Amino acid sequence: MKSLAGARLWLTGLAYLLVYAAFDMAARVFEVAPGVSLWYPPVGLELACAILLGWRSLPWILAGNFYSVFVTSDAPVAWNTIALAVVIAWAYFTAGLLVHRRFGPLPAPSRPSETSYLITLCFIPPLAVSALGSLLMFGFGGFGHWEGLQTTAQWWIGDLTGVLTVVPLCLVHVAPRIVQEDLPRRDWTRREILEVIAQGAVLIGSTLLVYGFDAGWQYQSRYLCFVPLVWICLRHGLPGATIATCALTMGNLAATRLAGASEHIVVDLLLFEIALASVGLGLGLVVSRRLAAEQERARLLTILEATPDFIGTAQLDGRVVYQNAAFLRFCGCATLAEARTKRMGDFHSPASAGRLRSEAVPAALAQGAWNGEMLFVDHAGREVPVLQLIFVHRDAHGRPALFSTVARDINPLKQSERARLEAERSMLQAQKLESLGVLAGGIAHDFNNLLTTMLGNAALARLDIAADTAAERSVHQIELAALRAAELCRQMLAYAGKGRLASAQVDLNALVEETTHLLHASISKKVSLAFALGEALPPVHGDAAQLSQIAMNLVVNASDAIGDRSGHIVVHTGVVAASAEYLANAYLSPNLAPGEYVFLEVEDDGCGMTPEVQARIFEPFFTTKFSGHGLGLSAVLGIARSHQGALKVESAPGRGTRFRLLLPAVRQPVEPPAAAAQAGLEKWRGSGCVLVADDEEAVRSVSALLLERSGFTVETACDGRQAVELFRARRREFRAVLLDLTMPVLDGAEALREIHGIDPTVPVVLMSGYSERHSAQRIGGEGRAAGFVQKPFQSVQLFGVLRGALEAGEAEKILRG
Repeated sequence: MKSLAGARLWLTGLAYLLVYAAFDMAARVFEVAPGVSLWYPPVGLELACAILLGWRSLPWILAGNFYSVFVTSDAPVAWNTIALAVVIAWAYFTAGLLVHRRFGPLPAPSRPSETSYLITLCFIPPLAVSALGSLLMFGFGGFGHWEGLQTTAQWWIGDLTGVLTVVPLCLVHVAPRIVQEDLPRRDWTRREILEVIAQGAVLIGSTLLVYGFDAGWQYQSRYLCFVPLVWICLRHGLPGATIATCALTMGNLAATRLAGASEHIVVDLLLFEIALASVGLGLGLVVSRRLAAEQERARLLTILEATPDFIGTAQLDGRVVYQNAAFLRFCGCATLAEARTKRMGDFHSPASAGRLRSEAVPAALAQGAWNGEMLFVDHAGREVPVLQLIFVHRDAHGRPALFSTVARDINPLKQSERARLEAERSMLQAQKLESLGVLAGGIAHDFNNLLTTMLGNAALARLDIAADTAAERSVHQIELAALRAAELCRQMLAYAGKGRLASAQVDLNALVEETTHLLHASISKKVSLAFALGEALPPVHGDAAQLSQIAMNLVVNASDAIGDRSGHIVVHTGVVAASAEYLANAYLSPNLAPGEYVFLEVEDDGCGMTPEVQARIFEPFFTTKFSGHGLGLSAVLGIARSHQGALKVESAPGRGTRFRLLLPAVRQPVEPPAAAAQAGLEKWRGSGCVLVADDEEAVRSVSALLLERSGFTVETACDGRQAVELFRARRREFRAVLLDLTMPVLDGAEALREIHGIDPTVPVVLMSGYSERHSAQRIGGEGRAAGFVQKPFQSVQLFGVLRGALEAGEAEKILRG
C-alpha cells in the first residue's frame, strides 16, 4: 500500500509540472511587462497543490518556480530572481499548508469564520508576493515612481486572477478525483450536453457583445457578463461557477490585453475580477450547499416516511405541521392537509392528553426533551401504548418555535415480554415440579422397599400361625397399615408423574356415577352437590382408581373452600377442542398437542384464591386449611401428568374456584388386557431354582423366603454384576430371574441385557417401586422382561407374575425347538 501511495504521489507531481509548464506559457500571452502578467495561473496551481498535498507539495512547487527562472524567463538569472522564486514558492506553500491543516485536502468551510479564514489565505499571498517582487526588482525607490506602482498593481492583479480562477477549478474538479478513489462517474444526458453548449455560447456571445463594440467598451458594459454567470451558477452550482468564472476572467483579460492596459483599465479590471469572483464563486457555493441540503432533506424525509415509528411536528399551540406516513395511517388521515386540521393532543387518550399538557410539554420546554410511556388512540378508537419522545425546536434567537415527537408502538414488545415472563414462569414451575417429583419419587422408591419387606414378612407370619387368632389379627393389621402406606407412596409417585397407569379405557361419566355416594359422604352436609355430565363422551386412556382419586380430591377441596356455610358444588364433564392458546395457561400443557380433550370439572362458590395462593396450590404439603396435610392437589397434578393431561384453574377471592382436568380423548377402541387368573395363587407351588437380585438385603431375604415356601430353591445377588456372574456360571440351573430395576454397579436394565445375551430364553421378572410404564421407559431397547411386579407387592402378586413368566418361558422354549 505504501508503494502504491508513493507512485500516486509521483504521478501527481509529474502531472503538476506538466500543467505548470502549460500555465506558464499561457501567462506569457497576458504579459504587460517583463515577468508581469495580468493573468498568472501558475501561482494558483501552486496554492491548489499545497492545499491538496500539504507539506509533500514543497518540492514540486520549488521545481515549478525554478523552471520559470531557468527555462522560460527571458531575464538573466541573478540572485534576486532566484530569491524571488523562493519567496513565491514559500508564500503560496505556507498559505496552502495552513488551509490543508485547517480543512484537509478538500476545504469545505461551514461557518462564516471559516469562510473568512479561507478567503484571507487566498488573498494574502498575491499581495505579499507582488510587494516583495517589486522590492527585489526596483528596490525601495521603485515604489516612489508611478511605473513601479503600476507594475506592482499589475503583478497583484495577475497573481490574484490566477488564484481566483485556478484554485477553485482544481479544488472542485481535480482534487476530489485524486483524494476520493471511489468517486462515482457522472453520465451526461444529451439534454445536459446541449444545455452546457448553449451556456458556453452565451458566455462567448456576452463577451463579444461587450468588447466587439466601442460603445460597450465605453460604458463599462462588461458587467452584462454577470447575466449568463448567474444563470450557470443557479443551474450548476459551484462546479459550473468555477468554470464560468475562469472563462469570463480569461475572456475579459484577453480583450483588455488586446485593447491596451491603460491606468483606468487596470483599475476597472481589478474591480471587475473581484466582483466576478465574489458573485460567481459565492453564488455557486450557496447554490451547491442548497442542493446538498435539499438532497439531505430528501434522504432524511425518505427515512422518516419509511420508518414504522410515529413522527410528527406541531406548533406551540399543538396544531399539527407534519406527520409521517405511519402517523397518518395510524390517525386515519388520507393527506397531510387533513392532519393539519387537528392538534397533537387529539391522538392521545384523555389521560395521556392531560399528562401531555401538564408534564411532557413543560418538561420539554425546560429541559429540551421529554420521554415516557403514553397511550395513543388510533382512528378506530383503540388505545395503543407507545414510548414517546418530545423535543423542542428553537429559532435563531433561542426561542421555542416548534415541537416534534417520535413515538414507537410498544404493544408487540409488551406482548413478547408477557410471553417471555409466562414462559419463564412455566419453566420455573416445571423445574420446581420436576425437582420435587425427583425427591418424592426417590422417597417413595426407598419406602416401597421397606413396605415390601413388611408385607412379605407379614405373609410369611400368616403361614405359621392359626387363622382367626389374636396373632393373625395383629398380622392383618400390620398388612393393612403397610397397604395404607403403599397408597401414600402411590400418591407420591403420582405427584412425581411415575405412578402406575393401567392400560384401560375409562368412561368419565361412569366413573363419576360410581363414586357419587362417596362424593356425597365426603363433603359437608350444608353443601349441595350437583352433576352436569356431558352426553356420549369418548373414553380416555388411564387408571380408573387414580382418576377417581382426582374427582374425590377436587370435590373435597371444593367443600373445604366453602367451609361451614351453605354452598354449591357442580361436577361437569364434557368435550372441548383445545387449541394451543387454550392450553397455554394450563399446568403441564407445554408438551401437549392441540386437539380434542375430555374434561372433568369441579366448580364451587367458595372463598376463592388470591394469585399468591394459586401459585403454590400444587406444592407438596402446602395448604391454607387449619388442619390440612398430605399431597391432595400435588397428587392430582402428578396423576394428570401420568395420564398425559393438564389442569386449568380459575379462581378469584370471593368468586369461587373452578378446576378442570383435561385428558386426551380416545376415538379408537383399545382391547382391554386379559385379567390374570388369581385363583389359588396362595397355594400355588413351583419347582426349580430362581435367582433373586436386589441391593436391599431385607427385600432379598423376604423374596427368597416366599419363593422357598412355594417350592423353589433360591440364589441371591446383591447387585446386577453379581447376578450376571452367577447366571453365567450356573445358567442351566436357573428357571427364572427376579431383578430389581435400581441397583448399584450394574442396574436391572443392564443386567437384563447381559443375561439375555447369555440365554435369551430364560424368563426375567423385573421389580421396581416405579410403575411398569416408567420401568419400560428406563429399559428402552435393552431387552424385554417376561413380567413386572411393582413394589410393595403381596405374595399373590409375586406368584401370579412369576407363574405367568414361567409358563411363557416354557412355551417359548417349545417354539424354539
